[in-house]
Amino acid sequence: MQRKRGIEYLQYGGALLLSFIAATANSNPPPPLQPDPISLDLASPSVLWGPPYSSTAFVYGEALGGGAGGRDVGGPGPVVHVFSNSFGVGPLVGPNSRNNVDGISNNEIPAEQFVFYFSVDDQSVGMAGTHVNHQVVRQQAAGDRFVTNGFTIWGPPGVLFGGGPPTAITGPVFAGPMNLLSANQTRYNETPTIQPVQFNTFVSPVPGATNIDDMDALEITPLDLNGDFAQDMPLYFSLDAASPDLTLVPGGATGADIFVAPPVPPPIALFNLYAPFAMLGLTPQDEVDALAVWDRNGDMQAAPGVDYAIFSLAPGSPTLVQMGFSPADVLATAFTGAVPKLYVPAAQLGLLPTDNIDGLDVEPFAGPASVEVWEEIIEEPLIGDYNDNGVVDAADYVMWRETFRGPGIPPPSLVADGDGDGDVDEHDYEVWRAHFGQTAVLVAGSNVDIVASGGIPEPTAFYLICVYYTIMFFVLRRGVRGALGR
Repeated sequence: MQRKRGIEYLQYGGALLLSFIAATANSNPPPPLQPDPISLDLASPSVLWGPPYSSTAFVYGEALGGGAGGRDVGGPGPVVHVFSNSFGVGPLVGPNSRNNVDGISNNEIPAEQFVFYFSVDDQSVGMAGTHVNHQVVRQQAAGDRFVTNGFTIWGPPGVLFGGGPPTAITGPVFAGPMNLLSANQTRYNETPTIQPVQFNTFVSPVPGATNIDDMDALEITPLDLNGDFAQDMPLYFSLDAASPDLTLVPGGATGADIFVAPPVPPPIALFNLYAPFAMLGLTPQDEVDALAVWDRNGDMQAAPGVDYAIFSLAPGSPTLVQMGFSPADVLATAFTGAVPKLYVPAAQLGLLPTDNIDGLDVEPFAGPASVEVWEEIIEEPLIGDYNDNGVVDAADYVMWRETFRGPGIPPPSLVADGDGDGDVDEHDYEVWRAHFGQTAVLVAGSNVDIVASGGIPEPTAFYLICVYYTIMFFVLRRGVRGALGR
């Protein structure tokens, strides 16, 4: 297998070198400690560009200092955080040969109370009144990151080993909905879709292509700590079922398997199988779509009943139908081969059973600073926008016609009461007509701007990480020297 993979890497080694040169020469290179890693789904227009923006196997990161006012920071898409070859996955940018990273995770810190960060796909709509739904209406949600405005009652062990029911999210921590916008897509320099035009300078290179990026995986803790485009801690991940590199794993692999790549990889990195689908209680036709892993002893091998993980499954996975789960549910496994258990139901995240979680991460809840809330994008009132879609158009006229009753007559709804006099009459038509064609002006609210706990780990967590990886360095070094007979 190593020979086969070596040939595979030589085939696109030149492309990787060009990608690296292009990235380092870019006017906005990724800085050290670039936080909040993500991956992009196949449908994202940013991956249609040439290197270094061309791979759904790359891990991208937040564009530090960018996103002010909802604008891009420059360039056609997110900046690279970790190149795929660092964890052994080929970019394979040719037609119909694209590896796609579905889920990413570091080794999570054990805790009982967690804050959930998550993303959704471009088909999700969210429950009414949630920030997910707010962003869906504005065609942005798939590129955004959301956070629970509260924390779990207990951790996965309480469900897996204690036999308890699914956990609940308790809160809110801040006034407002139970789930909030944590990071707008412009923060990652993802392709924006927000109007007016000055917020959307993207021109699709493919006629008719979608103009919204889809955040496919996310992690809060930086993976690259020194700016060399490689992970500095074990990276746990899953691959889309159609990823060509799955065929290079001895015996074959599936989209339901979990893989791991070590930190500071050799020149040609090889990822290893961390947990096959059977250990998760899944079928080979399932697909792990979002992921967070607790590798308790840090040996990068799943230990049944010791290690555990939470994940979501992609739509169409047979286990969803078999167990009555949805793609918006968060499931838990202890790698014992038993079917996964429901850990967080979709409704707790403000999602519908028909929605789909694309990415997720958890951070221990230690107080309000654990909840990273971006300056919420709010709208100045748009007069005449009766259906609240951010533009005064013909659809608002239809709403006026459907609720028109005349002066002084109570209408079935006051959504088209443009002058605020308690009825829907000709004056409200004049309000709509006077503002026809106008779009909402979006401003950043000052009521929520909470400093993240995720950019750099909290001091205690960071200390534990340093101690852990110092120990792992000497363990791995001893193992390598032993293998070399030194």
